[in-house]
Amino acid sequence: MGLPAIKRFQRRQEVFRALLTAVEERVLEEAMKVGRLGPRVNRRFAVQFEELSPAPAGAMADVVGRLTDALAVAAEHGWVNEEEARRLWWRYQGQVDESAPQAAVGEVAE
Repeated sequence: MGLPAIKRFQRRQEVFRALLTAVEERVLEEAMKVGRLGPRVNRRFAVQFEELSPAPAGAMADVVGRLTDALAVAAEHGWVNEEEARRLWWRYQGQVDESAPQAAVGEVAE
């Protein structure tokens, strides 16, 4: 993954972490209310995810090369148009943050 993709997934992890924390806190509260947990039970917890890291450069180059070939074939057969092929190429090679405005994506691709 490129840095923009890593940042995007880190943001998603933080949203998911907040959601899981809220759910777990609610479950613990309800368990205490109905007597399933005693007052002295340790209710501390942490939601952890594996650290995201970029793919090795060689592996990334191989994947991008195969993707480029596949998109060229798809464009030749009319399965995708040139603009769609360009957008997919930038998206999957991990250099464009999908949450960025579309105008910024076009600028990078040109």
